Amino acid sequence: MFTTYLQQRNGKYHLRVRTPVDLLGIIPQSEILKSLKTASLRTAKASALPYLQAIRQTATLLRLRYITSEQAQDNLNNLLNWKPRAVVTTEFTEPLKTDKDIHMLSKVIKDYIDDKEREWTPRTLMEATGILKLMVDLLGDVPIESITRETARNLKNQFLKLPPNVSKLYPNQSPLKVLKMIGSGKIIVNTPLSLTTVNKHISWFSTLVSR
Repeated sequence: MFTTYLQQRNGKYHLRVRTPVDLLGIIPQSEILKSLKTASLRTAKASALPYLQAIRQTATLLRLRYITSEQAQDNLNNLLNWKPRAVVTTEFTEPLKTDKDIHMLSKVIKDYIDDKEREWTPRTLMEATGILKLMVDLLGDVPIESITRETARNLKNQFLKLPPNVSKLYPNQSPLKVLKMIGSGKIIVNTPLSLTTVNKHISWFSTLVSR
């Protein structure tokens, strides 16, 4: 699955990933390159996984404001053995954004699916497409830069109220309309989405916003 993140240089594999949008103010380059110090593809895949997970987790924690820019920089310095550098962006100030800095949720989802569909099984593709579409239905097509920790918390609470397969059960109603009907008592949900399923949905959400 992660072979697209691997690159061979002088017989050794390197991890090469696009810098997540949230980290562009911390990492000056558009790509992260890390030597995995092995000529074995199998070993490189295993070695790359912790780096990928840690980079995505750092971006997600920064976006949701669980950590500051300085803490994100420290995480990356420790992870990638980089020398400390000054962080321009802090949690108190944000750089001015231009139209090029704004990424609408629907476009981010489309790009994500386009990037991944060759790696995914048909089942994973169907699952991801359905879950990510549901996110747009609930959040609206908002700029991904506007998503905060509060957004994630509210999204999780919305998921916990919905029944499984809400679009199939109520094909003529939007998920938001169904939520309103649930809130007013017009719809009774005896078995809402399980916490396991909701956490899986949120995991997809976290992966998406940390790209």
